[in-house]
Formats: sequence, C-alpha cells, structure tokens
Amino acid sequence: MSEHTNQFLAAILNGGTNPVFVKDSTLKFVFINDAFTRMTGLKEEHVLGKDDYDFFTTAQADAFKAIDEDVLNTGIKNFNEEKLLKPDGTILTLNTSKSRITDEFGNHFIVGNIYDTTERKQLIDKLKISNQMLKRYANLVSHDLKTPVSTIHRFSQLMSRSAISKLDTTETEYLHFITSSSRRLFELVERILDFSQVNMQEFKLDKVNINDIVNNVKSDLRTLIEDGDCSVEFKNLPEELIADKRLLYSVFQNLISNAIKFKANDRNSIVNISCAESEDTVIFTIADNGIGIEEKEQEKIFEMFERLDSNSVSGSGIGLALSKMIIQRHGGKIWTESEVGKGSQFKFTIPQDITMPF
Repeated sequence: MSEHTNQFLAAILNGGTNPVFVKDSTLKFVFINDAFTRMTGLKEEHVLGKDDYDFFTTAQADAFKAIDEDVLNTGIKNFNEEKLLKPDGTILTLNTSKSRITDEFGNHFIVGNIYDTTERKQLIDKLKISNQMLKRYANLVSHDLKTPVSTIHRFSQLMSRSAISKLDTTETEYLHFITSSSRRLFELVERILDFSQVNMQEFKLDKVNINDIVNNVKSDLRTLIEDGDCSVEFKNLPEELIADKRLLYSVFQNLISNAIKFKANDRNSIVNISCAESEDTVIFTIADNGIGIEEKEQEKIFEMFERLDSNSVSGSGIGLALSKMIIQRHGGKIWTESEVGKGSQFKFTIPQDITMPF
C-alpha cells in the first residue's frame, strides 16, 4: 500500500472509539490507534515492535500467544474476555475479537478490536446480587403472608363444618366470604411469587418440542377441560424450537386455562392452537370461541392485576402479565385479537434466532 493509503487507514482507525491493534506474523505490535493509547496509557513508542511478553505475566502472554497463533493458522475469528491491569491499578474487563488479514504480498496480520465492558460487567454483577436479595426477600414475604392466610382459611373451613347449623343466614354468608376471600388471597400470594421468580430466575434455553409442552398442559388441565366441557385441539406445532421449556409451559398453561374459563354459555368451548413460521419468527395462536374481549380492554389485560370484569370467573389478574414477561424475555411479543361474543385469538411470537448457550 502507498504511504498515503496507510495514513488514510490510520486516520479512519484513530477516529474510532474502540481500541484497535495490529500484530504481524511474529506477534509483535505494528499498529495501535488513539483509543488504544487512551485506554492503556501507553504511547506508540512504548508498544510498537514489542509483544505480549513485554506487558503481561508469562502465563497471560502464553495464553494470548496460543490464541494469536490459532487465528493466524486457521483464519478463524476469536472472541475472548480478558482482564487488563492499568498502571493506575484499575482493572478493566475487555472483550477482544481477533481476526486474520492478509496484505498484497501474502503477509498475515492479526487485527484486534477491543470492547471495554467493565461498566457492563460491574452492572451485571450488581444486578445479580440485587436479584438474589430480592428473591430471598420475596420468599420471606411470601412465607410470612401465606402462613397467616392459610391459617385463616383452614380455621374458617373448620368453623364451617362445626358451627354451620348454629349460624343464621347472614352469619353463614359472612363465613362463606371469609373462606372464599382467604382462599383467593392465598392464591394471589402464590401468583405474585411466581411473577417475581420468573423475573429473577436464570433463563435456560434448550431445544423443546412444542407438541410435548401442549400435551403436558392438557394433561395437567384435564379436570378444568372436562368440567368446562371443552375441546383443546392442535396440530403441526414445531418439534424443535429454542426456548425456556418451563417458562413456555407457563405461557401455554395460562392462555389455555384463560380460554376455557371465559367460555360462552350457549355453545361448547373449543380451543385451537396453531402456528405459522416465517424466516425469523414463529407465531403461535391460541384461538377460542368464548365471550370475547372488548377492544378497550385488549391492551389492559396484559398489565399486572388487570382482568376482565366477570363475576363468574375467578382469577388473580397476573397470568397474562406473567405470560407477557416470559415472551418478552424470549425476544417476542404477545397480543390479542378479539370480538365480543365471537371469541378471542391470543398470539405471541418466538424468534427463530435465539442463541442457545453452549
């Protein structure tokens, strides 16, 4: 390359915000940009012509040398997290990508791009600690709430059995209110704990068979399905999709049980589960022929504690909010299309390109 071309390329690299370095085939530094100097505090004259052994311990330099030689020999890019101790004692967390380039004479070089993820790593560590504390707090609060509520419910049931014949109509009605309210409060505490745990627990991606998940949901909801005289149908669902199996199970369970609960009284309930695939997304649809949802309610029902006004249907108003959180964690979205009296279609997407951990 001409001197003018070299100067032009150096100007481009010096204009970037990420540190960049170039090593020759002997693994000596032949170029660093201004961002590299700002990050390390080292000037060109202190770096060019030297190798990693001049700056790092032997063990670290050996590790970097092995990576560099592999990149030079194979041409395969390498991504590696590294720690850098600055002269002022600050430790940086760096993600470095290394790739091989070849000049017009056939000489191989390594180009390294450095991304300073120190603040991001510190934030993640703080969030992990915060989530652990929140999880312990949620479990403690849940236990402290569930115990007295469970006690109230149990003793109200015992009182119903032993004293029901001695109570008048009004007193019996009061006792019924205590029993049913304590039961709903207990269920609400359970659902709030579920919500908090989903938000804090580790996201575990794996290859899952959606047909198996739906079959398991049907089995677990068998009593609800039979009592509601309902038919749950599905076919041609993906046999292999990258997702968190346990969380996706919760989504199907919430949506199917909702479809059964909000059935129409003048016809048999039918729930149909289907999907459509595009190049980068799978769209699932849970359709029912139930009572439907007014347009003004269709956004609200995905918010915490929001539920349809129906005296005949019990619920905490958390299931759809939980489903929304789960789908968003997968990088998808969830919505409903509905018409009052004609049923609802709950739809959600799962991206095809979710990265599965090694």
